[in-house]
Amino acid sequence: VQVGDTANDVNFVWDGSSTGTFTLDAGAHTLAMTGLATSTDGAVTITNATATSSTTTGALIVTGGIATAADITCGDDLFMSNGGVINFNASNVTITHSAGVLTLAGALTVGASGTGYDVTLYGDTAGCTLLYDQSEDQLVVTQTNAATSGVERTLDISQTHTGIGASAEALRAVITTDTKGGTYMNALFGKIDFATTGLVTGLAGVICAELTMPGGAVAGGAGTYATFESEINLPTSYAGTVPISVMYISTWGDQKADFDTYGYLFDINGVASGSGKFWYDATNGTTDDWIRCRVNGVVKYLMLSDVQTEA
Repeated sequence: VQVGDTANDVNFVWDGSSTGTFTLDAGAHTLAMTGLATSTDGAVTITNATATSSTTTGALIVTGGIATAADITCGDDLFMSNGGVINFNASNVTITHSAGVLTLAGALTVGASGTGYDVTLYGDTAGCTLLYDQSEDQLVVTQTNAATSGVERTLDISQTHTGIGASAEALRAVITTDTKGGTYMNALFGKIDFATTGLVTGLAGVICAELTMPGGAVAGGAGTYATFESEINLPTSYAGTVPISVMYISTWGDQKADFDTYGYLFDINGVASGSGKFWYDATNGTTDDWIRCRVNGVVKYLMLSDVQTEA
């Protein structure tokens, strides 16, 4: 309602209601609906392009909730306050934001059987990632390390037992095949590559096995303890004459002859000599040293000589 450039407020009052109003405020240039409890068919279009930066700014401001029975299409950013929750199917799954953390309560599936997608997690250091590569069907952990002290670990698996009687495997890697394989198979592969100028000032071990026994007494017969366990299973149906060994050693490379000069089968340190002990440094005939082992529960001794020539 306007005369020239002079406008007036217009109030529409719902029939039979003292609180339901529809107000055109000329001064504020707003349209306010109070007590509106009905809806009508037809689209509502707002052409105002005011962006939002809070709950009180934007082209459409609603102080209560919004209900919709169909899809919502968002053409730009979606802003939620701290502690905001996206709720699926009456809290069957929720996504909650709080202080820089996004928490998912429910299962998460990426892709479908036969249709995968790359998933990448980034570390705080450039070049450090955890990637599930869908094209290779492979989990890849990559670390770039410039540390000059401490112990750097790319993968740390920890398992703590508080119950009694359970067997345990902190890491399990199994290859199952019923076909002819290639030139090699390794359930676990470890390698240290010193490139051109790499080295260590102490000990470099591709595989490190440490066993820490309990601080108190262990009753006799309470298990057998070893840093290396090798098991070879030959099932009832097995038949063959191929060589099977507990340990296989092979050298390669242009300078492999250096191992012939400097290589050892074992490098044993930290043991004290004594009769009947693990190592006994006592000459007996052509034998200079003895190493204790056990075969089928019976103690045996391996004979060692200080020289390669036979007396």
